[in-house]
Amino acid sequence: MDRNTKQYLLIGISLMVAYAIPTLWFFYDCTTDPKGIITCFDNSTIASFYQTNIRGHLFSGYLGLGGFLISLKAFIVVTMKTNVYDSEEFEENWIARNMRNPKNQIDRFTTLKQLSDQLFSTIIWTLLCAASQMTLGLISHWSVAILCVWIAIVAIFMLLNSLLVIKENLDVWFEYLNKRGN
Repeated sequence: MDRNTKQYLLIGISLMVAYAIPTLWFFYDCTTDPKGIITCFDNSTIASFYQTNIRGHLFSGYLGLGGFLISLKAFIVVTMKTNVYDSEEFEENWIARNMRNPKNQIDRFTTLKQLSDQLFSTIIWTLLCAASQMTLGLISHWSVAILCVWIAIVAIFMLLNSLLVIKENLDVWFEYLNKRGN
């Protein structure tokens, strides 16, 4: 499975989860009265449950994750550039690939830029999630609670996608380490 397929699969799964959670949450405690009228639980319980049990944990978790990803981004991008993209072997492979495919030439640092961009997007989503918990999360309404949880779910899937991109880049790095005999 190529990288774009994995990304579309992760986006599709995140959208399915993002739509499934509110639907299941809404119909969780539905009952039918003797007249046949369907009634569901009071929507204010969603907001109160979210504010008392979820909001604080999401804030602290995603704030910590965002800070960790900032340091990880700097470390991984600089290390990958130094150890892989600046190496003679990589430059030779890059030149040979561009000679074989002159119409589809790629920049030497394209995959490193993709890694950097993906990590940046993930950092933005994690910090957005933390900020939404302390701003929007203070509003006691069920739709706001669902929105804040949805932002957290999207941030999780962005993190999973970042892990895939990091793994692909580390595989390239390990391949070059094996060629060098280290």
